[in-house]
Amino acid sequence: MVKKLSLLVLTACLLLTLAVVQSEAQEPVLVFWETGPPPEGGWTVGDPIPLRLRASYRAGFEVVLPELPAQWGPFEVREQALLDPVAQENGDFIVVREATVVLWSPGEHETLPFAVGYRMDGGEPGQVRVPPITITVASVLPEGEGGQDGSVEKHDLKPQVSLPEPPVWPWLLLSMLAAALLSQGVRWLINRLQRTKSAEPGVQVEEKDERFPEEIAYDELDRITTLDLPAQGEFKRHYTLVTDCARVYVEGIYHVPAMDRTTAELLAAMRSERITGEPLSLLRPLLEDADLVKFAKLEPSVKQARAAIVQARQMVDVTKPERTPVDEQAITQHATRNTQ
Repeated sequence: MVKKLSLLVLTACLLLTLAVVQSEAQEPVLVFWETGPPPEGGWTVGDPIPLRLRASYRAGFEVVLPELPAQWGPFEVREQALLDPVAQENGDFIVVREATVVLWSPGEHETLPFAVGYRMDGGEPGQVRVPPITITVASVLPEGEGGQDGSVEKHDLKPQVSLPEPPVWPWLLLSMLAAALLSQGVRWLINRLQRTKSAEPGVQVEEKDERFPEEIAYDELDRITTLDLPAQGEFKRHYTLVTDCARVYVEGIYHVPAMDRTTAELLAAMRSERITGEPLSLLRPLLEDADLVKFAKLEPSVKQARAAIVQARQMVDVTKPERTPVDEQAITQHATRNTQ
């Protein structure tokens, strides 16, 4: 009786095992993790670990391998890619998602549980759970350092090292030297451009008139007399030339800016420089008569216009300084050197 009972139990176990094998063999989708061989000495903290999610399924099924998040539990997912399905000889297909993960703490780490979805053509969707795998990583610290979990005791930051401040005087010296060199360079460039421009054909360089102010005035008044503009009715131009000649003479003798000032401004500037008496009494009526002709459109007679030259010449006669032979010789030598 006991033998028959044992035989029945054995037969039932064999039938159950065969049913399980057939059930597994008939499973339409099979999903599992796999990883590459670890390096010599095993994985350590911070190592890139290749991890693959492999799915095997029958023809007519569609399997979706989900994308892993960047931070997947303890795993940091660096790179991942979904490969194209590959057909097998038996008619099944294999699809793989490859990923590279990193673990930052030592010990045993298990992949998180999740399910992979699938669908058969015209059928209801289903899911298959992925069995986890365990990956062990070792600490990179020498033995005896860190806690049991591989953590390192934290220490306060060391204070910053105080470096001596560099001296300032070398920079000041270099700045002064650079400024001096720059100034010299600018001067050299300006002189070079001026020389180049003066050497160009057809370019006339204005030479400084080295004559005495009274000589310049006498020659200009003689030129104006020769033009005889009043006889041609050009009174405004005539008075302009005469007063410009008088103003240039005032600047040369008294060093008072006169060309860009009105009559009132020029006379006031001469008074502030204590230039009074005959210079002021002779210049004032000449400038005021010229203003009436140039701005008030007063038309004088030819005789009155010619008298303006006489007034200007009289002002020069009265105010010109006495020249010594030494002054005349010096101005002649200076003019000779400039023409050479």
